[in-house]
Amino acid sequence: MIPNEIMKACARNIAHCVNPKKSENVYIRGNACFQEIMEEVSLELLRKKALPFISSLSDDYYVKIFNDESILPETLEMVPRHMLEMTKSTDTRITFPYYKDPMVKSTCSKDVNAALIKSHSTLNAFVNGTHPPAKKWLYVGWPTIETARYYNINLQEFERLVTRGISVSSTKLSFITGYLMQKFAGAKIIHVSDDLGTNFWVSVQDRPCGRDHGLISDENIKAGDMGSNLPAGEIGWAPHEIKGEGVLFCPISTNVITRKIIKNLSLPFKDGKFVIDKISADTDVQDIINTFKIHMERDKSDFSINENRTLNIAELGIGCNPEINQAIGYIVSDEKSSGSVHLASGSNVQFGGTSRSSLHWDFVTAPHVNIEVEYVEGHKKLLMENGKWID
Repeated sequence: MIPNEIMKACARNIAHCVNPKKSENVYIRGNACFQEIMEEVSLELLRKKALPFISSLSDDYYVKIFNDESILPETLEMVPRHMLEMTKSTDTRITFPYYKDPMVKSTCSKDVNAALIKSHSTLNAFVNGTHPPAKKWLYVGWPTIETARYYNINLQEFERLVTRGISVSSTKLSFITGYLMQKFAGAKIIHVSDDLGTNFWVSVQDRPCGRDHGLISDENIKAGDMGSNLPAGEIGWAPHEIKGEGVLFCPISTNVITRKIIKNLSLPFKDGKFVIDKISADTDVQDIINTFKIHMERDKSDFSINENRTLNIAELGIGCNPEINQAIGYIVSDEKSSGSVHLASGSNVQFGGTSRSSLHWDFVTAPHVNIEVEYVEGHKKLLMENGKWID
């Protein structure tokens, strides 16, 4: 059980992160098992004169939806008008995990899942700015005993990993990320490698370096960077989407649809695009490919998407949260692990890129990469060796 003082400290950082203004409407959603932390966040927002609203559903409810044949996919893909209007009028959306037990999603059929993706994508379009104005958004990782069991980690260690990661102040993360951003000023090409098979380069020339430091600041909002995750702690770019090539090796990850654990995933890409028929992994590769294809089909049917970028690189991020030092497959904390790098495919318009997609899937390296930068002026410099910053 998370101590009350830790719970309150996390709630303060969560509320602080979304930079609430007086009378702003904040929509908080998540599984019913997170009611206590969601209510603590709501109280913090009220103290800041914002106006929160909480929505929660249980695993039992989702199981009934997934297994009731009389509930048709065409019903689930429709967006309720009242939900659409609430999303339009919301200023900020805070999302906790949908499921107490990650395995709940594994009972969902392909057709039902595709319907849910379609309805969620419609709502997300009003959050990420496809239909302006964009909203502030925050995704918060939070531990449960079922999730700890799923990722094969001791519950107390999992709670420590997530809550201590969230509890790092935005002031401290701002200092760390600001320092690292200076190292990459003027970067043209970033080359990442390790001894497990990661060896790739991407182009970030003229793409701004952003940071997730636990606060959606007024400066972030002005620059169009409206979202964050907690735990926070990374710097990153929307790299050029049709440039770059190589291989990323991801020791452990989770399928964003089936929620199955993926181990020893090798992802080759060329001209900025993942080559899915050359993917390898210890687990069911076809399951991974099917997830990409489901989102590819969704993106093809979306008339607001001019060019299908489901498989294109969307993000290069470098983790730097001092309280997170291991990857367990829980992406929201894994990608903040110090000494690691992650690539994502799919959507990046929400942080300055040019790709729109129903997918944003992050893949994290082991926390001991090498990072070499080629600068616009022509010189190269090794900035990280075996997960340690060179200074």
